[in-house]
Amino acid sequence: MRLPWAPPRGKEFDVVGMGCAAMDVVAVVERLPAADEKVHALAMERHGGGPVGTALTVCARMGLRAAFAGQVGDDFAGQFIIDEFKREGVDLRGEVVHRHTQSQISLVLVDRATGKRTVISGRGELADALCDRLRHEMARKGKILHVDGYDMDAAICFADECKGAGGTVVYDAGSVKDGSLELLARADVAVVSRVFAEKMFGHGDWEAACRGLTELGPSYAGVTLGERGAVGLDGEEFFELPAFKVEPLVDTTGAGDVFHGALDVAVLKGWDFKKCMTFASAVAAMKCRSLGGRDGIPTFAEATAFLAERGFNFA
Repeated sequence: MRLPWAPPRGKEFDVVGMGCAAMDVVAVVERLPAADEKVHALAMERHGGGPVGTALTVCARMGLRAAFAGQVGDDFAGQFIIDEFKREGVDLRGEVVHRHTQSQISLVLVDRATGKRTVISGRGELADALCDRLRHEMARKGKILHVDGYDMDAAICFADECKGAGGTVVYDAGSVKDGSLELLARADVAVVSRVFAEKMFGHGDWEAACRGLTELGPSYAGVTLGERGAVGLDGEEFFELPAFKVEPLVDTTGAGDVFHGALDVAVLKGWDFKKCMTFASAVAAMKCRSLGGRDGIPTFAEATAFLAERGFNFA
């Protein structure tokens, strides 16, 4: 794969996502509680969450045809996840609902002063999904397959299906897991977290990490660094991108997930990789002006206007 990229024609969806979708319970607090201490929430809300779930929401809100091909339980959280997808227009024919099973719920504590969050994540009762438990034919229906390695064996299977049908695999790698190397070998684009890069390569040399990632398979690689921005490798060019500043900074929950959804949008636009990463960074920053992982996700027009105000032409 080389950018600018000509997506395969005749696909039913622009992006198919296979991985984690969750319900987040988000509480804003003055400070994190100490052991055996109670603090009062200044606000408490439910939001859709999960790396793939939120990335697909970005794609749908920006006008792409997005579909979810993962699993949820049949509990109240699963219904909330489904309702959120429906509200955003994400196709659910590839979703599998397991009976008498608890969906993933995450508790997110947001520091009011800084907007930084602490996450307590529970998988619920969902067993590791094997490919034959999911609708793996969905992987052939998208121009892009977006995976997060949440169900690693199934993600690898989906990636093989996607590649066999001429699609592109985009890997959002948050943490190193068994199978990460196998999934990287199948990925065309991999933007990983700082934690992933340090665990994989044992150092904080981001250029070396990007080059190391491309040696493992992806044509394009990057590392997200939170408030320090992001870095990437476009062929031989290594670049650094500072984070966009926004006011007010309310909540960083889901910023990385939003980044990866916006990256899918940008790749489908056929932009060079630095431009793709710049667009994704801006969209992630815009999200941080609202509580929760999804309320602040902009439309494509809002994102390009935000960038234009800062001297970038993305129209």
